[in-house]
Amino acid sequence: YAIVFNDPAAVANAVNLGTFTLTVSGSVVFNGSSGAGDSALTVGDGTLNAGAVTINGGASTGNSLVSISTGIANITSSIRFIGAATTARLTFTGAGIVNVGGNFTSGGTLATFAGSAINFNGTSAQSAGSYTTYDVFKVNNQAGVTLLGAITVNTLRIGDITPSSVLNSGTFNITGNAGGAMTMSAGSILYLGETTSATAVAFPSAFANITLDSTSTVVYRANVTQTISGAPAYGNLTLLTGAAASTKALGAAVTVNGNLTINPNVVLANASRTITVAGNYTNNGTHNGIGAKILSGAGATIDGTGSIAVSSFILTNNKTVLSLANLTFAVPISVSAATTVTNSGTITSNSTLNGVDATTSRWVQGAGSTLNYNNAAALMA
Repeated sequence: YAIVFNDPAAVANAVNLGTFTLTVSGSVVFNGSSGAGDSALTVGDGTLNAGAVTINGGASTGNSLVSISTGIANITSSIRFIGAATTARLTFTGAGIVNVGGNFTSGGTLATFAGSAINFNGTSAQSAGSYTTYDVFKVNNQAGVTLLGAITVNTLRIGDITPSSVLNSGTFNITGNAGGAMTMSAGSILYLGETTSATAVAFPSAFANITLDSTSTVVYRANVTQTISGAPAYGNLTLLTGAAASTKALGAAVTVNGNLTINPNVVLANASRTITVAGNYTNNGTHNGIGAKILSGAGATIDGTGSIAVSSFILTNNKTVLSLANLTFAVPISVSAATTVTNSGTITSNSTLNGVDATTSRWVQGAGSTLNYNNAAALMA
């Protein structure tokens, strides 16, 4: 069954739920107004359950309107805005919530209220319309939500209900505000850019408070140079590119509480800044710059087939070089006090191996491992 709001012309069509619940197994459809009359579904403090909603804005002054105060709208499929954007309207007058399981299109007018939320909670891929008026933007979909355009939000929450949820920015930027907050919960993923695009998407900007769970992952993946923000302490940080090689450059000192992964064709450029990684370090690209690289986590691993040319590569706490690793160092490797590094792979050093002694700081060659040392005069300086 469906509810259809036909052209009201000069006389308003209105349904007001108050505090009641309306369940529509099919769609709620607004056909648009040819006059001054509005077609309005006021959820108020009640609940709307519907399969889909289509809001068609008429060419005259009458609005096609869904209004929510503190109530809830549960839409299992899409919310579509068509026709004239100024008269196709979704309006919050309180801290209500819309749960949408399908797409939420651009092309309408979204008016929000402090605490009001659009929650993307589908189980298949969704898309989110481009609006500058989101208050709370929530992603709770493991199949992913992709932006259709740039958005501005007061609060961004990824995976606060559904762990391992995914937000894909596409080629668009996300702007927060100084009074807002951004959170990424356990296992959640944020993709910045597309490997097929040369648009340099930035980390979401202007949020006063940013909290990234240690198991969350931020992926910089545009096929062009991107600047890695130092504002958050990342969970996992992954660097990707497309067919062309690209540089991911530290914009400030960066802390990674989880794993750092540098993929092929990627150049991670420290410039004069330091990156500190508590988890595993995998480098299949190039890591350079005059800043330091500090691996701080106990029991972490080192892997990859890339090259390293940062000013210093500092190892603290015990580390293991994995058996398939084949890394080339053009810079000193410094082993800190009370640290044992077990090499099970292949390491080629064109510089020095510093800090190693026979007792507290050790470099151990595992079975089948190789240490190619091309600076014999400075061996284990």
